[in-house]
Amino acid sequence: MQAGSEGGLWWRRLFAHPGHGGLMGCDQSTRRFEGVIARLIDLRDGGRCRDPFCDAAIRHRDHIRPRRAGGPTSLANGRGVCARGNYVKELPGWQTETVHDGYGDRPHTVRTTTPTGHAYTSRAGP
Repeated sequence: MQAGSEGGLWWRRLFAHPGHGGLMGCDQSTRRFEGVIARLIDLRDGGRCRDPFCDAAIRHRDHIRPRRAGGPTSLANGRGVCARGNYVKELPGWQTETVHDGYGDRPHTVRTTTPTGHAYTSRAGP
């Protein structure tokens, strides 16, 4: 339970994997990654940008599949990036896609493809 900005209280459900108990997600009904889901992304991504060859601190939480293309605001569709990484992704020729959602035994994995066709994979966790 969390306090709302107007003094009210609201509940947020957290979902754990039935086998290993790892966090799988939480309720999310907004467009922006805020509150609990933003903190979960920051923890999962180690506080560092998920773009290839970048080790900057997370400044934005990005929809891997863009919201305008129907991408949900969910733990599986979110990643932490620096400001540059979030803005560059919007330029022509850049693509990001979820390779693995992180539910189960494999880590959350994202593939970034540059305008030159080079593809880089980013896996969450140590």
